[in-house]
Amino acid sequence: MSRATPKRIAGVTVDGIATRDRDDSIWMDTYRGRPRVWVGVTRVADAVPPGSDLDKMAAQRGFTRYHDGSSTPMLPRALTEEVLSLTPGRDQPVLVVRTVLGAQLEPARVEVFESVLRSRAAFSYPEAAAIIGGEQAHPAAKALQAMAPLAQALLARRREEGSLALYDLPHGWALTEEGQIERLRADERNIAYVIVQELMILANYALALWMVQQDLIGLFRSHRARLATPQRDALLGDIAVAVEHPELGQLRNVRRRVELLLERAEYAPVVHGHYALNLPCYAHATSPLRRRADLINQRVVLARLRGEAAPYSGEALAEIAAVINAQNAERQAARSAYLRAKALAVVSDLAAHGTADALAALDDASFFRALRSAAEQAEPTPAVAEAVGRRIAEDAIAPRQAMQVLLASPEAWAPLKRQVLAWLCRSPHLAVSVLVMAEQILGWEEADFRVAPHGRGFRCVARLRGHSATGWAPGKKLAQQQAALALCHLLAGEPPPPDGEPPAPELRSGGRSRRAIRRRLEAGDYPGALIEWCAQQCLETPEFAFRMDQNGGTTTHACRVTLLLDGATWAAEAAAASKRLARREAARLLIEQLGPRLDDACEE
Repeated sequence: MSRATPKRIAGVTVDGIATRDRDDSIWMDTYRGRPRVWVGVTRVADAVPPGSDLDKMAAQRGFTRYHDGSSTPMLPRALTEEVLSLTPGRDQPVLVVRTVLGAQLEPARVEVFESVLRSRAAFSYPEAAAIIGGEQAHPAAKALQAMAPLAQALLARRREEGSLALYDLPHGWALTEEGQIERLRADERNIAYVIVQELMILANYALALWMVQQDLIGLFRSHRARLATPQRDALLGDIAVAVEHPELGQLRNVRRRVELLLERAEYAPVVHGHYALNLPCYAHATSPLRRRADLINQRVVLARLRGEAAPYSGEALAEIAAVINAQNAERQAARSAYLRAKALAVVSDLAAHGTADALAALDDASFFRALRSAAEQAEPTPAVAEAVGRRIAEDAIAPRQAMQVLLASPEAWAPLKRQVLAWLCRSPHLAVSVLVMAEQILGWEEADFRVAPHGRGFRCVARLRGHSATGWAPGKKLAQQQAALALCHLLAGEPPPPDGEPPAPELRSGGRSRRAIRRRLEAGDYPGALIEWCAQQCLETPEFAFRMDQNGGTTTHACRVTLLLDGATWAAEAAAASKRLARREAARLLIEQLGPRLDDACEE
């Protein structure tokens, strides 16, 4: 096709099952043997003039707000779902971003123009996925089926170049544009969802490139990471393991770490780049019915295409960006508070009226909240007591859950406290974690540990909240664990284990450690498996030392892991492109050396 822009374009819409405000269409063909992607966006700017009542409504709301089973639209539904929605069989004015992809799937040629779309069909994600899979016939099948491998290739390319990109459809998780782990709805867990997300990212990036090349200022989307953020492949690897292996219990911690390390994305009239997407520039433009920023950018682009004066100055755009950023921050805070309150209400009801089976089915975080709610009662319900007993019997109780039981004040909790303390005696290395949970969750001061040589080993004195406890063991860390165990007894109102010079803690041969080691090995988490095995055997934690080597223009990272075992030092070393990979390979090599020793610890 020549450079002349078509007066009409083809396209289909693919959205959630309940969507009625369809504002973007997708299509694909080829141009000189290369993939060409068409994204048509309904022209909201023509229907919502600056300064109008509709514009004031959009400015006040900022975006469409979604609730459980309902939404508060940015603009009136009569406009978004009827007048401006890309309804099949009806001509609709659109702004088109047409992108020809290069050999590396980069935007090699970007064209932005006005046209008219008559949507060929409006699909839900499941419907489009069925057509792509050949389960249903449709005239648009060929185009949709061509988009699937392209979207997968775009995703693979983004990941190779460092983007925090992940779709775990079987488990129902994906990463947002900001690298946050997000739960997918049931209708989104298919290839059609991946197609739409990848093509929207491509269109937004292509339009941002075009705006910069045209020397236009609009509302660019900027995203930054903090200085303490690890390398991209390490962070993405941790995320992937957490969502693909939820049984390891790391998902919540990884989500919180990502939230801590990655700053909130914001709008600005200048380009700062986008960390999570690993793009030099980015702008939202494909959802003007639902986001004010997209509407602003559409006005800027249309003014240039029509030879009109820019609708906003840089100062005006900065003010608009500040308002939208504040609205987004308020929305996220309100949503977080709502989700916390909702989750607490659910688990509080379970703690008071639920069955042991229902409580046992809760994830670790929800079970902890249920215990916090139950601890406010005079005594635990039989269901709560049974659920705690099950977790203890399965060696699956978490340190913060154990902390909550131990610190419950009513005397009626004493039997459960003794069960938890018996479990801690079998797992003394978790006693320190229990005290750390009290510090992090309850705001207690940090426990004070003083370790000194004593006889054939070491003696540790631990102090916290007016209590003092001692522990003895052959190693410093083991002595600290024994002191922490004794301190947990005192805080729970129970007498500590006998003092003196007890034998070394018994080896943990069953339950949680065996399962944890096997799961980590199956997930390829060799450092975690090695550390868990050392804890099982009451050994000092292995040490990982790193160095960075330069060879010409190539940087490699080397890791050496050492372990003191039976009076001898065991060691292994490996090199790789990143610290994470080098650490993983070094741990794997040491595990191979340990051979039968570690295999025996994994057997039932």
